[in-house]
Amino acid sequence: MVVNPSDIHYRLYQDCIRHLEETCPIESLKYTDSIDFGACRALACLQPAFGTLSNLLADRYPAPDAEGLTPGVPITLPGLVPSGQLSFRQVSVLDFILSGMLAARRCPGYPNLAYTLRESRAGLTESDLYQALFLDRITPMWVGECYLRSKTVDWSPMPWSRASSQESSSTQATAGQDQIPVRIVGEADLADEHDPIVQAIRMLYGTAIDIPWFGARHDGYPFSTTLSSYTKARRSDVNQSLRDDVAVWVGSMTFGVLEIVTRTRIPESLFLLCGEHQQKTLLSGTRILRFLVNWGCLMGAGRWYIHPISGQAHIQHGREVARVLDRVLNALDEEQMTHASIFLRAGCEAEVPEVVCAITLTVSLLCNLAHGIWSGLSEMARLKRCIGIGDQLRDFYGTTIKTCANKMYEAGWCRYMVAHPFMFKLGPGLAIASNLVSLRPHIRHAPNEHQDCTEDACTFYTIADTTKYIPSHVEPSCHCEYIKPPLSDVTRLLSDGLVPAVVYDGKSLRVQAIDVAPYVAISHVWADGMGSITEHGLPVCVIQRISHLVHGLLPDSKAFWMDSLCVPGVGTLRKVAIKLMARTYHKAAKVLVLDKCIKAECSKARPWEENLLRIATSGWVRRVWTLQEGLLARELYFEFADGPISVEAGLKYGLSDAEIAQGVAANNMGLLLGYKWCSTLVPLLAERAQNRVLQSSDHRLTLDKVIYLLTLRTTTKPEDELIAISSLVRMDVDAILAITGADAAQRRIREFLLQQSDVPKAIAAQITPRLALPGFSWAPRTLVSALEGADASVGTGVCTPEGLIAEYFVALFEDAIDVPPELEDGRKPAGYANVRIIHGSPAVLYMLDIYPRVGPVHATSFDGLLFLQGDLSGVRGSVQCIAVCRTGGQRECAELDVDALHPFTYVAPCHLQRTPLDPAMFAPGNAFVMAELQELTVMLS
Repeated sequence: MVVNPSDIHYRLYQDCIRHLEETCPIESLKYTDSIDFGACRALACLQPAFGTLSNLLADRYPAPDAEGLTPGVPITLPGLVPSGQLSFRQVSVLDFILSGMLAARRCPGYPNLAYTLRESRAGLTESDLYQALFLDRITPMWVGECYLRSKTVDWSPMPWSRASSQESSSTQATAGQDQIPVRIVGEADLADEHDPIVQAIRMLYGTAIDIPWFGARHDGYPFSTTLSSYTKARRSDVNQSLRDDVAVWVGSMTFGVLEIVTRTRIPESLFLLCGEHQQKTLLSGTRILRFLVNWGCLMGAGRWYIHPISGQAHIQHGREVARVLDRVLNALDEEQMTHASIFLRAGCEAEVPEVVCAITLTVSLLCNLAHGIWSGLSEMARLKRCIGIGDQLRDFYGTTIKTCANKMYEAGWCRYMVAHPFMFKLGPGLAIASNLVSLRPHIRHAPNEHQDCTEDACTFYTIADTTKYIPSHVEPSCHCEYIKPPLSDVTRLLSDGLVPAVVYDGKSLRVQAIDVAPYVAISHVWADGMGSITEHGLPVCVIQRISHLVHGLLPDSKAFWMDSLCVPGVGTLRKVAIKLMARTYHKAAKVLVLDKCIKAECSKARPWEENLLRIATSGWVRRVWTLQEGLLARELYFEFADGPISVEAGLKYGLSDAEIAQGVAANNMGLLLGYKWCSTLVPLLAERAQNRVLQSSDHRLTLDKVIYLLTLRTTTKPEDELIAISSLVRMDVDAILAITGADAAQRRIREFLLQQSDVPKAIAAQITPRLALPGFSWAPRTLVSALEGADASVGTGVCTPEGLIAEYFVALFEDAIDVPPELEDGRKPAGYANVRIIHGSPAVLYMLDIYPRVGPVHATSFDGLLFLQGDLSGVRGSVQCIAVCRTGGQRECAELDVDALHPFTYVAPCHLQRTPLDPAMFAPGNAFVMAELQELTVMLS
């Protein structure tokens, strides 16, 4: 057969041959010189023409039985007659290549046809051998592409996915296409960027950010009611390279989704803008937000549709929107899977995080608005959960949060302040993350000042050697003298069990007991330069500034307490002062927070949401000692640029949905902030509000609540962690203080847990480093380092010197599973593909993320998992579990005695995540079968 050189694909074929001639000398071919492209999506790993041809071949000949393609076996393909000969209407390059592939597969030398022909010395020309080598290369690429399209791609908007096939086969997908009235939108359909409702929606529901645009043509096609029809129309007249497919995918997930959901025709010019320095084109996040706000408002008012529609038609529209958005979220998940990624097959994997992040934030905003419009639909309620903290372990969520954190770090934010754990703790996380990523960082001295910070510590807030610490003056040019209170007066009051306060009279500091007059307690962090002890005092300029602030809060008293002046360095009296800390802050008329970042970046003139974001990313909110200081305050003030401000005075709590709606209508930022953001950004404020609502004066908290409030806080001295919260939770402080020595921090945690006796059993499932003490491998090394809470509602266990006794749901394995040796850091996840778990009937495939225990001895294997829940059948995302190893008794997976106490050795906390993959895809030995769950009493050591 002679190929037609005028065919539009002939140049692609020539490019492939030329690439092989330049890179693969025929004399150097070896028998193993073949590539299994069926095992990956990276079709672009050779010259791009190979990928484009494979793409086109799979489009034209999709090979429904691709997994059965083996040499010598007849192939059933569209366009083939029963004899296996090609039935061509015309001779094309694609037909020519397919004919060659079919012939090659019947040859005994396949898939090393070129090598076999060379060795046979059949008198073939070099050109013939390169054509054979081309077939060796292109055939497995085509087979692999066909297999992956038909077997592993479920949700992609591309035409070959399972969801697209279902859309195409459904008469509903096209029946009403011409009957839906479609608006054509323009500049007039964008809300004013400065409209208060735009600000309210941005705060409540999140905002869109700029989306990279890959150049697909959007305009000039008929309106599409489905994602599959959108992509098919735009692939039909393009010489479809792999990057062209990426561009179409992005177009369908942006313009396509927005048009389908809003039933509008959106011209490219409405959203596409040139990026920085005009080097790339972007979809403007700001313009998308303005368009969607206008759409949401008019839909809510019933004024968006061109013609009035019935209530039933409106509900049906909502269900269609929910279905489309659910598919888009699943497609965003799928795009990060190696076997399904459009970007990976095109060699664009480095661009996946940014694209997924930007599209996810737009879709999250769209989901929130749609939920507000169709709030009565159960489908919308499920969508709302998908973009909230309930589904934050989904791939699209994790990638978006991590990408936002990386963007902020690149912009100059401290890596510790915006570490992934902090971003994952954001409640309505995607909404807040979208606002946070747009916020400029607070720069103290230089843009790169945080380059040495890590996710675990900020160089500014870690004072390695307090003996070299020097307090700062208000102005760098100031060199005023230090002033200190009389040490004898301070020690006398402390010795009598009284708390000292100070009053500045313009010349000296006078000491008096806190009971003499109302006073202000100062809360600050030493890193801001105001740390000291009574014996050393502070610069006069600092005292004057503080006294001025106190005078504004308490004009008749002017008394204040500050650790730098009222806590001496003498060991015994220092311990007394620490034990009196709860009384100090609880008795204060007002507590004033002094933080350089808050003072520099916050003001009454700025939006409240920005002020709250600044507080959430300040040094003050990240320190362990400040937790009790803020919780115990009667009235809590923060120093803003324009003076002390009570943030709580502008925030309201416990709003109903009706009140939220009224807040939106009235643009009441304070009302909306209090409801949506405080519990997430600054949990301390939410806890204070809860106590106020309950009219509670008891400042003792449960252990799980304390762990939650301590998340992401740090202290310079780990052994001080428990002392800093001693006023918030039941403990014997003297017993804790009596523990000293090199490993005092770990032994204090053990003593604390033994004092508690009953502890949340979920504490063993937290992702955090563990104690290296006998019987306590399950216990956290610190209370502040966990990435997730320890919910006591799932049950508690009894802490004993030998271990934790609790009831868990136990699932065993027939064979032990090795822990990957490269996993050393207890806060870094394993690659989930390393451990595949099959469980249930019918069988379901799960992926296990392992977080190995940090300690002097690392477990090398585990043979069971402990769960906090007993039924995995309804699990959609991930569940916490604990990898363990049996320490005695029979090791078979038989049913265990429910009345016995079963000893297990702790190995690691894990996450078990359900996958859509078919367990039959994996050969025995590549996946581990997990037995049914049994509820047992366990001794975990």
